[in-house]
Amino acid sequence: MEPATAALDQHLARGLLRSAVTWLELESEDGRRHGWRAREIGAIAILGGFGGLAARAERLLSEVGHVHAGDDEHSALDPSLPHGDELAEMFPPYSSVSVLSHARKAAPPHLSLALDRHFDEAWVRCEDDSQREEVVAIRALLGDFEGALTMLGRKDFPRDRQLGPMMVIAIEALRLGNPSLTRTLVLEELGGHDGLAWWVPVAAGLLGRLPWDSYPLPES
Repeated sequence: MEPATAALDQHLARGLLRSAVTWLELESEDGRRHGWRAREIGAIAILGGFGGLAARAERLLSEVGHVHAGDDEHSALDPSLPHGDELAEMFPPYSSVSVLSHARKAAPPHLSLALDRHFDEAWVRCEDDSQREEVVAIRALLGDFEGALTMLGRKDFPRDRQLGPMMVIAIEALRLGNPSLTRTLVLEELGGHDGLAWWVPVAAGLLGRLPWDSYPLPES
């Protein structure tokens, strides 16, 4: 990765995590605790070398006392920031080979077509909006950002399905040498969506970590 790209990676990731921590701190002041979120943010902060942000996340965890079962719809967890193997397990290093292999594994017809770059045919084979979202995500993964954005802009593509593919575009654009597109999406387009839904996964991707387990496909 070129030095300029790496610098942008760190800068954007730090900014996103700062927004996430600040939101949790405001929530905490109002008596609302989000232990799982604080732990997740702290994990990425550690991976990025952002000690100050990790410390802020750890303070939020200490205020919670323990992470309740059901907190943010997650099970109870150790109320301390992860380290070592657990840290790598939460956010493993991004591997393009592994990501593509996962997407190809038992791929249904619409995904097989998309992975072979037959995007229009893949779109026609889709049976619902969730499959269309998957096609756009794969198109973004393969680096056809203009085509993916065109699909997202179709009148029949629902807004509530745009966030996932847009995150993939932002992450992959940086990886493939188009940091200006990443910056535009992060600073302009993604801002219209719920920040807590994308700040952390995009920060993880910008730091070379797998944003979520099923990436680039939506979590089931």
